[in-house]
Amino acid sequence: MLEKMFGDDFVRVRLSSGDGGLDGYCISTGICFQGYAPRDQRKDKIVGKIDNDFAKAKAFLKDQGVEMRGWTFVHNDYDGLPKEVVAKLGLLRQNNEKIAIKHWAFDQIWGQLKNLAIDDLEDLFPGSALDANINNLELQEIIAVLDRLSRQDPPIMPVLDFPDVKKLSFNKLSSKVKNHLKTAENHEDLVEDAIDADPNPMAGESIAQGFRSKYADLKTRGESPEDIFWTLYSYAGGEEFTGIRQQAAVYAVLAYYFHRCDIFENPE
Repeated sequence: MLEKMFGDDFVRVRLSSGDGGLDGYCISTGICFQGYAPRDQRKDKIVGKIDNDFAKAKAFLKDQGVEMRGWTFVHNDYDGLPKEVVAKLGLLRQNNEKIAIKHWAFDQIWGQLKNLAIDDLEDLFPGSALDANINNLELQEIIAVLDRLSRQDPPIMPVLDFPDVKKLSFNKLSSKVKNHLKTAENHEDLVEDAIDADPNPMAGESIAQGFRSKYADLKTRGESPEDIFWTLYSYAGGEEFTGIRQQAAVYAVLAYYFHRCDIFENPE
């Protein structure tokens, strides 16, 4: 998470030769991060670790000619810290006024996670954020994607065969894409409702023509199934719609036309 927050500015410290009281270090801010996540939160051990790690980090950086400007203690005790540990952190602040002493628990970590970009969250928790939003899609979010697609002007393409149940595996899409499509296919009825709500009775077929045309062009050019999917994702607004619920709606629309057999191949 810290690497996603700070990018190249954050350095993870190797443990092999002793971490010098540092789990990580942010170069530009001079902030040290030290994590503690045991199964048994014994107050004497926590106090000892704080004392030991803070002193080691401060001394190590000083020996290297680097000023410690901040020290953040990260822990996993969702019930809060024992009073002895709180007192120890307070004492550190009192005795080190030039160093910003902080602690992060679940609330602070969650606050940082909420500020990360969608792609970063997907890297940290593959599939979780997007699938959760796919499961909670609403009609208006689908309509926004269909409205964008209906403004395309596709050539006429023939309707393809009825989809085979093995279609997902046959097209050799990545596990990430397959999993999202499997989740999104539960909302085919919602996509149908959005299409039916369009005053243009040909809107659904017009969008299907657009997908068929785009897919046929990409297939003719020899693009891989994965590359084809991401081009179609972009075509459906995946890059234009930056909100995670909007992107979830794009997956729902792609799943609908995938299973209608307007895009991708059926097994022979």
